[in-house]
Amino acid sequence: MKIIAREEKVRTGEKILLFSPTIDDAQQLADHANKVFAETKFLSVGPEDGQKTAEHEIKWIESVDKAERSLIITGKINNQIVAIGNLSAKSNQRFQHRCGLGISIQKDFWGKGIGTIIMKLLLDYAKKLDFEIAELSVVKDNVAAYYLYKKLGFEEYGIFKKALRYQDGTYADLIYMIKEL
Repeated sequence: MKIIAREEKVRTGEKILLFSPTIDDAQQLADHANKVFAETKFLSVGPEDGQKTAEHEIKWIESVDKAERSLIITGKINNQIVAIGNLSAKSNQRFQHRCGLGISIQKDFWGKGIGTIIMKLLLDYAKKLDFEIAELSVVKDNVAAYYLYKKLGFEEYGIFKKALRYQDGTYADLIYMIKEL
């Protein structure tokens, strides 16, 4: 699914262009992914999982474009991809009322309200696509994201202790959250 491109203002007054990526954006998507994987331990993937390539991102874009109830939202500031959000339908028939949400934002752009903008847009599309429940997980130490999700109405429904194991041998717990739409 594709979204209608639009511009929003972030807290700093800068404009962010929100749009569905095309295969022409694949290299920038890969660059974004590799940058955020290296910047933070708050994602379920990291640099140890290998570098993303334009080819990988093309496959992702094409698979989402074919899906009726999934989408990618790309955020650009000054012609640079700085954030990505995605909504994905669950595969099993009995889960069709649920969708998963995720976002990644480059560290230099944290605290500008980009997460709020993208999450609200994802939730709007989730409602339009007739999902009843949105779900996500957040690393317990990612306090800013946790409070963003709480502000948007997500509720905690469980903690997976030691869900992530980092290369240095440390662990992170994941908090699972849902929101009825």
